[in-house]
Amino acid sequence: MGIVAKQASRASIAIGLGMVFGAVNTMYVLPQVFDGNEEQWGLVRVLTAWGAMVSHIVSVGVPAAIIRFLPQYPESERPGILGSLLVFPSLAILLFGLLLWAFGADLFTRFGGEDGTLISDHMGFLFALTAIPAAMWITRSLINTALKSAIATAVEEFWLKASYMALALLLGWQLFDFEAFLYLYVGTWALGVLVLLAQAHRNRMRVSWPIRNAPWREYASYSGFNVLAIGAVAIAQNLDFIMVGAYLGLDSVPKYTMGFFLGTVVAMPVRATGQILQGLTSHRMAQAPVSELRGLLHQSSRIQFLLSVAFMAGIWAGFQPFEQLLPVHYRGIAPIFLAIGAQRLVIAAMGISNSILNFSGLYREALPIQLGLVVVTVITNHVAMKTLGWGLTGAAIATFLTSIWGATWTLRRIWRHYKVHPLSWDLLPIAGLGLAAALLLALPPLGWSGLGPLFEAACQGALATGGILGAAYLLGYIPEIRGTRIGPLQF
Repeated sequence: MGIVAKQASRASIAIGLGMVFGAVNTMYVLPQVFDGNEEQWGLVRVLTAWGAMVSHIVSVGVPAAIIRFLPQYPESERPGILGSLLVFPSLAILLFGLLLWAFGADLFTRFGGEDGTLISDHMGFLFALTAIPAAMWITRSLINTALKSAIATAVEEFWLKASYMALALLLGWQLFDFEAFLYLYVGTWALGVLVLLAQAHRNRMRVSWPIRNAPWREYASYSGFNVLAIGAVAIAQNLDFIMVGAYLGLDSVPKYTMGFFLGTVVAMPVRATGQILQGLTSHRMAQAPVSELRGLLHQSSRIQFLLSVAFMAGIWAGFQPFEQLLPVHYRGIAPIFLAIGAQRLVIAAMGISNSILNFSGLYREALPIQLGLVVVTVITNHVAMKTLGWGLTGAAIATFLTSIWGATWTLRRIWRHYKVHPLSWDLLPIAGLGLAAALLLALPPLGWSGLGPLFEAACQGALATGGILGAAYLLGYIPEIRGTRIGPLQF
């Protein structure tokens, strides 16, 4: 547990710093640097979204397979096992490169919307932003098996975000042009992979050939399931940006990115507690039937929902003063934030439901839900943006509706098999506290402080968030802090 605590503390620092750099870069640096050239920022975001989707597919589930199979073998046999596993992604990346070379430019020109040509002119960058992240996911899994996850978190959360902001600043100072910026951006990913490879080598992770006589059928079955499941999640998470670029133009992607980013901040409590709760759920399920997890399920839902509501109300309370700091054409992102924030509240209210589904005998039933998310994402985005003409707000609403669809099916599965669900009556007064604080403290910039809109936004946000948490504590919705409720989340 000492190793876990040390790695978790270091990872938390990296995540916190990464969030700060990501916020400053997305909300301040990038809008200033790409002011008047929004299609360039949109191109970077869309290429990264495509890379995020395809990289999880061409890794063909090997990262999960490494964690699953490699520890089962003696150290002397692991290089051969690793060599066997790496055959799959190597062939997949090669095949993707050939397809991109043969058909990529034509497909993106035809189906990429009004900016399809701009995307098709950068197929080399798309391949690099697919192959390099795939190598990163695989190398990260090697480091995780050695219990050195903090270095991987530092690369993904701190290095990639800090270097992106540094490159944007240098571009803004006109030290190089946009094409050079793209090369350097890809280079930061490559450098991150080299750091992870060095860490893996330091932990005696080796690859040997010829390929070891391995249980190929077991590898293929496990990897095949994971590539479909993880790939579907990656597609659902990134498809919004691609469809916004295709339907509304690359110059619309930055505005959507800003509203989307603010909405994702609502999920910080879920992100902070997610890995801990996953491990706790897995441990409890190995010792007791799922029906005995009802208490943990309700607790995780209540706490995650409370913290997420407090975050969302705090952002909304300071939203109007904060928006004054943005360039004029980036304003009006409130509907996007509200829809994405609401989607994050749905995820928070689910508690450990997804973990129960994935760690139980029902784990294969998660696959049709995740594949369905892709289909529903495409349909809802098309209807909202094209048929109804709701634009960027429609894309955000589509994301919210997709989360409702996924949550409904997940809850149906675990209720049908285990008769448990995460919802409790505590969620209603918590939502009421959030709504009251958001409405009462969401004030326009009044100049009451004399220190500018940023200070006013921070004060109003802190007052709303703190007020909700304080009221919840006094009303007894956080009994774990007082130690009055015995349970797995007791502090």
